[in-house]
Amino acid sequence: MQLPISNCDEAQTTDNCDYVYDFENTDFESFRSFLNPVCWSDVMTCNNSINECWDNFMSVINYGVSMFTPLKKVSFSHNKKKYPLYIRQLLRKKSAAWRRYKCFNTKELKSKYHAMRKKCSVAVDDYIRRKEDHIINSDNLGLFYKHVNKKLVSKTSIGVLKDSTGSYVYRDDMKAELLNDYFTSVFSSDNNNTPDINRRCSTEISDIVFTPNAVEQKLRKLKVTSSVGPDGLQALLLKNLAHEFAWPLCVLFAISFDLSSLPDIWRVALFSPIFKKGLSSDICNYRPISLTCIACRVMESIIRDQLMSYLLNNQLITN
Repeated sequence: MQLPISNCDEAQTTDNCDYVYDFENTDFESFRSFLNPVCWSDVMTCNNSINECWDNFMSVINYGVSMFTPLKKVSFSHNKKKYPLYIRQLLRKKSAAWRRYKCFNTKELKSKYHAMRKKCSVAVDDYIRRKEDHIINSDNLGLFYKHVNKKLVSKTSIGVLKDSTGSYVYRDDMKAELLNDYFTSVFSSDNNNTPDINRRCSTEISDIVFTPNAVEQKLRKLKVTSSVGPDGLQALLLKNLAHEFAWPLCVLFAISFDLSSLPDIWRVALFSPIFKKGLSSDICNYRPISLTCIACRVMESIIRDQLMSYLLNNQLITN
């Protein structure tokens, strides 16, 4: 089966709007029927490298996504506020009044537009005041601080940063380079030196066993809100099709472990700078959060469970 290769996190872009895959409305039953007859042994074991195994696995997924996941139009206006119906109706009337005024340019239409604008402003201010009164009167401290933090914290971008010379950096690409250089400078590299440890038990952990059942259990426990890694593979997709993906991922993990090699994309991480405290312009007050591929995290979790089981069973560590 010849399958096209594409990123399942990407979709279509036109001149007027952007479209992304709507994974929440994926036809999982049809997707499941598509995956059942796939001969994963041929897909996964006829390759010379772990990268080819991963690429073929993703080709099957991306082809299914293109067939069974609809597209949805998205808007990138993150600051758009949600108002109740009566305010949205007033805002539409204000927009209509503005269009009529711009079209005919009369004093009467101008005064109607100003009256409608004032009416909208009063309605919005009254709505915000009543909303804040409700928060105060609810005697809910968590709700109060949540509202305050929304007013104080900006989650859309990193503010102005200061470089080593004391100059302020405004451009996003220069801020990214500045943070990248700082995170790299404080990163601890492995020196490849293994410390000498006295043997405390006679048994050894000779191998890590990957089973479809263990992989499926891990996939079913995924949070659908988990951030997408560099490969664009969605947690929602893996969770809903856990049974179908358990076997190919089990084979992939075993091949990767036996070859002591990871797919190149698994070595890539998306770093997001998180502000800690202090001056927001000081790069030392940011810490990096890395987003790796979900499949890689699942494999790490299985390895960790078996290592912990070995350490606890041999009383090398305590609970």
